Amino acid sequence: MKKIWKVLTIAGMLTPLFQGFGTTVDAAAVATKPEEVAITLHKRSFSSMPSDTLNNGLVNDNFGGEPLPGVDFSLFDVTDVYYALLKDNPTTVEVDDGMTSPEAIKLIQEEYTATWFQDYNLVAERTVTTNDKGEAVFNQLKVTEATNEKRDKAYLFLETYSPADIAKVAAPMVVLMPVMMPNTATPGEWLDTYNDDIHLYPKNETQESSKAMNIDPSELRQITLSNGTEISYADLEKGYLINYTITAPIPYFIDSVNDDDTPVINNFIIEDKPTAGLTYFNQQLVVTAGTTELTIDNDYSLEEVGNGFILTILTEKDGKANVDTLTKLAAARGGQLTVHYAMKLTATITPDELQENTAKIAIGRGDAYDYSEDVQPPEKVVTGGRQFEKYDASSKAKLAGAEFELWNATKEKYAVFYKDNKELSNYQNDADRVEWVDDQTGATKFVSLADTGKFEVQGLEYGTYYMKEVKAADGYALPTGDAAFTEFTVELGSYSGFETIGQPKDVEVPNTKKGALPSTGGNGIYLFLLIGSFLMLAAYGGYRKLKKPTEI
Repeated sequence: MKKIWKVLTIAGMLTPLFQGFGTTVDAAAVATKPEEVAITLHKRSFSSMPSDTLNNGLVNDNFGGEPLPGVDFSLFDVTDVYYALLKDNPTTVEVDDGMTSPEAIKLIQEEYTATWFQDYNLVAERTVTTNDKGEAVFNQLKVTEATNEKRDKAYLFLETYSPADIAKVAAPMVVLMPVMMPNTATPGEWLDTYNDDIHLYPKNETQESSKAMNIDPSELRQITLSNGTEISYADLEKGYLINYTITAPIPYFIDSVNDDDTPVINNFIIEDKPTAGLTYFNQQLVVTAGTTELTIDNDYSLEEVGNGFILTILTEKDGKANVDTLTKLAAARGGQLTVHYAMKLTATITPDELQENTAKIAIGRGDAYDYSEDVQPPEKVVTGGRQFEKYDASSKAKLAGAEFELWNATKEKYAVFYKDNKELSNYQNDADRVEWVDDQTGATKFVSLADTGKFEVQGLEYGTYYMKEVKAADGYALPTGDAAFTEFTVELGSYSGFETIGQPKDVEVPNTKKGALPSTGGNGIYLFLLIGSFLMLAAYGGYRKLKKPTEI
């Protein structure tokens, strides 16, 4: 791999190899010095780096962590480097001030990117990718040189690629031949026999992607479903903007470049796919790598797809590595890429349906071990509504044409609904937002329908509201004062029901007919007077009979 020496500073020193500790022994002791050995690296990942665990070259079934596939380890023969350090320390001005063996190994592991080290022009002898068990096997490694001084070999293992969610890579490992068998009965002591099947356990620290809704916890509500699942949700009005944050890992080897000058990591995509009640609001997206804000078209592209988006980090431009962008990302390697943006409740959101928002994150070089993760915020989003029925208080007949205005809980503000930034004089379910105003003249009207007498409102935050009747159905009296107001509540399930609530009832709004008296001056008044006169004469005649004396 080109530019292998650009593979970063050491994340942490490997615990010295060959120190004894209790383990399962499945490597056979060899009485004579072997010509070749096999070294197996067992790659393990941890959510947080554990304390150092000493390697003794044997299989350890209790090492901990999870097997990590898809990690490249490159092997370098550092025999010349090691023996040169035993003769002279390159970090000092003195001559022939040779280092001890532990000092030489430590310097190689810590300073393998230093100029003096690169002067040896080392090239990886082979690179092995860990399998599904997290194992990388290096077979047929020579123990001694075949020519020259026939020195014992020294090998350096470097982690040169790992999946995107790796925050800390394994420290470089130097293995000095030959490897002796440990005395498992007395940790720290070594036997006189040789180990030709060596096992090492390099460690990685992983980090997780995440997605969160940026909302005050006090504004959230909780409900427990019938299956025992607890859900936290925010109840919001149509048109409300909800801020989200996505975090994705920045690969440790983000700026690695292939021999043809293409980036090793050629796929870095974040796709946001909300449910139908949410839509991307394309004016507030900000992308940062660590503390550095990235710029659209230079560092990333953004495509709106459906009601979501696809954000692509531009690791490549014009067929070559996008060095400027990779440099910005590398400054935050092992850290997080952060995407801040907003979603809006749509005009067509259905009341009582909990809305979700999934981010799909894909990062890698195009092999079977690419990082792929779906993340959702723990919080859901929902909006509310209520249905009403206007009817005759006596006959229960459904009444059409009654008009209402929506007031808030304090009866101080009126609702004006909008669609495409235009005020609606009469309410429509596909209104895309609502505003609460003091001036009643522009209040949106709700009109009861013919045959059913029904009307409804959608897209409200949960709480208490009032419908005020401002025009009665034909032939009916308009209520006055407090009688004109119908109080109702909006909550989860108040519109269409919910599994723990059941089907809600419509809010009933009765009306009383006006009196049936004809208007003054109409023909009907004469008939009324004539009937009244007959009744009065009949009553007078009856009275006279009662007053007449009875003859004996």
